[in-house]
Amino acid sequence: MDTALGRFPFVSRLDIVRVYRPGIQPSESTFRTLRQRGYVSRGTSIRLHRSGRVSGQLRCYAALNLDAAMLARQGHLEEAEELADQAEKFETQWSPTLAELANNFDIADFDDLVALRNQLAHGLGPATIQLEKVRKQFRAQLDPALHEQFVRISEVATRWATLDIIAPSLSESLTQVHLAQAKQLNDVFEKVAEPLRRTIAEFSRPLQEAVTRLAVDALLPRNAGLAVGDLALLRVEHSEGISFVSLLAAVGDAIEDVALDAATSAYFSDEPLPSDVQADIELRRSAGETVTVPPSVVVLAS
Repeated sequence: MDTALGRFPFVSRLDIVRVYRPGIQPSESTFRTLRQRGYVSRGTSIRLHRSGRVSGQLRCYAALNLDAAMLARQGHLEEAEELADQAEKFETQWSPTLAELANNFDIADFDDLVALRNQLAHGLGPATIQLEKVRKQFRAQLDPALHEQFVRISEVATRWATLDIIAPSLSESLTQVHLAQAKQLNDVFEKVAEPLRRTIAEFSRPLQEAVTRLAVDALLPRNAGLAVGDLALLRVEHSEGISFVSLLAAVGDAIEDVALDAATSAYFSDEPLPSDVQADIELRRSAGETVTVPPSVVVLAS
């Protein structure tokens, strides 16, 4: 399965306060303090319309505020202010797009926004890319204190949740290397014996099969509104000998492996085709027939 992932570019006040005061009940006064000191942005407020009338208001914040709140707690106040300023510029730029999407999808509040992030992924994809470019400018401050990893929620029990760790960047780089090597080898050994060709094909497959699992407190996915099967961003912050762990909604698409029926699977096997199947292929090809392959199922983070 190949997966392309990204962080959801908007968060709530609760998300920000939980980063600033991990393990403590979030409060409005904490958020007001952050705003007064300039450590978070003002956010974007969108009036929602239904049948031509105002039906509600959506308020959210650029995900950059999470990093700003973390830096503020760790004493990097100047960098926190700079990130909050960048977050405000980001919100100003993307507020019109978010407003259009929110009204088109009849979104009532931030919970709806997160729940519908799959449908919004295409419209907000450029925003996610831009957000990551801004974060890279602060890597010197963020990298020593923060590790992030994409995961999939595989199980949520009463006290514990299980996460499947995903490494798209590693898999992508390995895939590119393997494919390049396989192409070079294939050019050289175009007419070599079948056993060697199968060895080359096996070598070119990306190392994506192994799954690493991690158990965390079940409150983490519940607080983030995540369920089994959802893609998420696991954040692990290191601060003075203590680690703080949180989960955020992620946006991504996964092209799942497709199960082929017996009549079709032979055409996609790495093994040499039996002579009768080869003869059937040639007969059908000469007659102009095609093989119908079941469509790939594209699953966005739910």
